[in-house]
Amino acid sequence: MSFLHPASLWLAVGALLPFIVHLFRRHKPRMVRFPAVRFVRSSRRRSVRKHRLKYLLLLLLRMGLVVLLALIVARPFVGGRAEAVHDPAGTPAAVLLIDDTLSMNYTVGDRSWLDVARNRALDLVRQLPQDGAAAVMTATRPTGRLVRDMEEVAGRVRGLRSTNHAAPLWRGLQSADELLSAEAAGRRDIYVLTDMTRGAWAGYERRTLELSTDTNVFIVDCGSEGAVNAALTDVRDEGQPALRGSRLGLEATVLASGGPAERTVQLEFNGRTVGRRTVSLAAGEEATVRFVVELAESGHQHGRFSFLSPDSLPQDDQRTFTLEVAPEVTVLCVEDEPEPDGVSDAYFLRLALDPWRGRGGGPFRVDTVTSGELAEVSLAPYDVVALVEAGGITEDAWRRLGAFVSGGGGLLAVCGPRTGDSWRADEARGVLGAEVGPKVEAPSEQPFGLRIVQPEHPLVEALSEAGAPLGQVRLWSGRSLSPGGTAEEVFRIGPDLPGLVLDRRGGRVALFASTVSDRWGVFARTPAFVPFWQELVLHLAGRATAGVEDYTIGAHVPIRFEESRWPTIVSVRPPGAESAERLLPGATPGRRTYWRTHEPGYYEVEFERREEQWTGGFAVNTPATESRLDRVPFEAVADAVSAGRVELLDRDLSPRDRTGPAGAVELTPYLVALALLMLLAESYLSNRFYPSPQG
Repeated sequence: MSFLHPASLWLAVGALLPFIVHLFRRHKPRMVRFPAVRFVRSSRRRSVRKHRLKYLLLLLLRMGLVVLLALIVARPFVGGRAEAVHDPAGTPAAVLLIDDTLSMNYTVGDRSWLDVARNRALDLVRQLPQDGAAAVMTATRPTGRLVRDMEEVAGRVRGLRSTNHAAPLWRGLQSADELLSAEAAGRRDIYVLTDMTRGAWAGYERRTLELSTDTNVFIVDCGSEGAVNAALTDVRDEGQPALRGSRLGLEATVLASGGPAERTVQLEFNGRTVGRRTVSLAAGEEATVRFVVELAESGHQHGRFSFLSPDSLPQDDQRTFTLEVAPEVTVLCVEDEPEPDGVSDAYFLRLALDPWRGRGGGPFRVDTVTSGELAEVSLAPYDVVALVEAGGITEDAWRRLGAFVSGGGGLLAVCGPRTGDSWRADEARGVLGAEVGPKVEAPSEQPFGLRIVQPEHPLVEALSEAGAPLGQVRLWSGRSLSPGGTAEEVFRIGPDLPGLVLDRRGGRVALFASTVSDRWGVFARTPAFVPFWQELVLHLAGRATAGVEDYTIGAHVPIRFEESRWPTIVSVRPPGAESAERLLPGATPGRRTYWRTHEPGYYEVEFERREEQWTGGFAVNTPATESRLDRVPFEAVADAVSAGRVELLDRDLSPRDRTGPAGAVELTPYLVALALLMLLAESYLSNRFYPSPQG
């Protein structure tokens, strides 16, 4: 058996008090002489022996009550170790581990939770032994050293400032335990001042932190019940390519934590207000707000989702993002002779690339020429040339197409009904990278499908992200293709027929084994039709877009630029800063790294090279985990932390909900019950032995 407070066992000396009182209250017998003395003497001896036994029983009960009182105060337990409870020889040492993460900025009235933690930490410093040692650590910076000057410790506590970072307390507890084990020879205590939110104890359900058995952990709850927070936790686009002239859907996630909330969300894009939406959320609910923006310009763009009215945790009331908008894709569609709309492959290709016809804008600009005009028209303004219904391509036109592809242009060849002998000439094979064979018919009972051959190809991944249901494609006919050289088969129609062949010859080349229109199948009538042709043309044009981008607080952000023989000066202006910070040249050409991302918002980047100047930027946002204010029960934390002792301190820093050493069973409740029984027995026997006089 061991004791949490062994010094209290000195109270057991008080058990002598009832015995001392008994000795002082003994009565001397009086001599009474009367007849028949011998009979009286015999009766008196029997009565004295009987009363002495009663008095001894009462005395033992009263002495036992005092001993039990001392044991209850000392708090005995079995099955654990007591080394962490008493003060061993040496100087006592303590570490104040203070949670300074984003959620501690939550404000109630005019005080934040961090203000509460700072005040309680100062109270703890005043209660620490003046001859002891102490250190101050934070969740985001779990480093420190033990000092013996308590004024210096108090000064460090007063100098604590809030951060916007996320950092669970596990690493801080481990560091504090290692510091105490290495430098403290006496009692070792860790005081954890936190708001008890899930961010502070992330992953507590599946982990156990093993600390030294002679280290005590005291948790001070600085949060408050009933805290309600609404936050913007995520921003994303809807997957469309970000091209000039297109319309892009943007979404943000709104979270209500701790209670119901109603917020009005506003979207600003390039400094212009796009719109507002009001959402009402129940406790713990998430909702999505959606806006559509017009991408009128190419290049670097930025925006911000925000609440119109800030709440008690304003740091997560906004979400910024950046977007690189690519120029529109110019396509030259070549056919032998124009056909009526709704019939030709050229019409269906224009429809796939511009389904917004009649509404203006669009990321693709499509021009049409005949096969005969191809040898005369300039190809320089175009990103992709599409050969559809173009069987009469001359040798001179093939040579021009070869030069176009070698210079980085994209070529799409649709092998439809009008694919002629000119496609089998040496000049054509040198451009296409594959030989075009005869028409192949699918069995009437089982039409061709479109099967993926290379799941990890960038085009296939782009189609998957766009949600193109390729399994619905049905084709009645196709042409046999024989890839050669560096050409690769990406899709297949039928068991052994290549459906889409891609090659790289400076620029990209694609051969499709069927038609764009519905002449050889029902491709044009399926939901996969528009995303397939758009993603294919974007791939040929090299216009793979990354979508919206943002970084989390504390991230090291890479800043890239085109390298040249002239040095490039890079400067970063953080949110709200009056001046930009010039970055030192790095070891990697065309790249700088910025790591002082401590504030959420938009960081403007300024580039300067000789007489050329341009701007860019990146967005930094708060970690979404810190916006959830759901509280973790102390019992769950005590189960996850193995130490000499784990206690929760009340608001006045007195112990509450104590737990003994790991694996120990405390006997205090049983001793209290025994003391009550003994008190009842003492009261009963006293009334029996000392009856009140009858009236």
